Amino acid sequence: ILQQTWRPSRAEIDLEASSQVWQMQVVHFLMVFAPMSELEGMLVRKFKFDLADTSHSLRTAFGGFGFTSRMWGLTLDTVKAINTVLANGTIIRATAENHPDLFWGLRGSASSFGITASIEVAAPPAPSSATIFRYTWDLNVSAAAQGLAAFQAFAETDIPAHFGGEINLSRGSSSGTVTFELLGGWYAPVEGLNSTLAPLLSQMPDGPKTSLQTGTYLNSSMILAGQSLDTTSAPDGHDTFYAKSLMTPESEPISEKALLAFVQYIANEGFTSQMEWFVQFELYGGKNSAINSVAPDATAFAHRSSLFTIQFYASAPGKAPPFPSDGFTFLDACQINVIYNTGRQRYYGSHYARLRSLKDKYDPDDVFKFPTSIEE
Repeated sequence: ILQQTWRPSRAEIDLEASSQVWQMQVVHFLMVFAPMSELEGMLVRKFKFDLADTSHSLRTAFGGFGFTSRMWGLTLDTVKAINTVLANGTIIRATAENHPDLFWGLRGSASSFGITASIEVAAPPAPSSATIFRYTWDLNVSAAAQGLAAFQAFAETDIPAHFGGEINLSRGSSSGTVTFELLGGWYAPVEGLNSTLAPLLSQMPDGPKTSLQTGTYLNSSMILAGQSLDTTSAPDGHDTFYAKSLMTPESEPISEKALLAFVQYIANEGFTSQMEWFVQFELYGGKNSAINSVAPDATAFAHRSSLFTIQFYASAPGKAPPFPSDGFTFLDACQINVIYNTGRQRYYGSHYARLRSLKDKYDPDDVFKFPTSIEE
């Protein structure tokens, strides 16, 4: 998806009954495409929503993953109620008892059925201690591929649920190298971190640049955000980017041959690319993961047996449009083991037929339509 991010302050939309469907289409369009300058100052009469919160709603609608997810599950696993505006203009509160079929579909495919006005969650207690750890190397192709293989093997061991981590790959210091970063969160007393990481670090080169920051859970969130968590005083930064992702199943680890070919490409082509890019191998499943402990059919989210979720991201030079065509070529070639079937089947898996029947019931006119939405 190519997009320039934006975060307007607040927009309020009139939902008069005489033109509800049309206005819902306008709201959907505005939420996805409108620039901030065209949204600020809109008049409002009846229904209010904060567009600054749409990113959270989207994450909840399709999963919601972070370093605490192996401990707490995905964001959508904590949801107890969703207040949704349907295509016909009605507002309903979907729960396990009220509209349970829609509640199931909203947790994994919410954008196909309506506009999420608010979400009610059962928030877990914050851990008493949190440590953000970071180890960074500049590695050649062979060492980086071996490092990824070691991380994959480590992910399949009995690591505790309060461990969350990822490997971040980016441009190296010279052609044929990559910056290899192990970044993560440890949400328990720090004394147990070293023994947990020792099997992995013993397989990595000596002398990484190391950072461990221990404090409160709120402090750990600020460290990962790289800034204050206050989003009310100024908008987030803007970017013009192209991003893709894939998930790897626990039953089929990535082969060493595939890892080597992948690293060879990014270490050489990535060094000369004009894009600012990164690739993240995020630890998603493995033993003790709360994500994969949820039954596959408990929600519309279909991916409960993955080991990694891998993010591929490239920004245009200066983060400004236009996005160059060779940027698409570079990132597309980065993605390994891609299955070129329909986007809908990739998103929704075996749940797609059930979601189609919900689409017929709640949005028969296909008001909420986008490239990977449930088709009417």
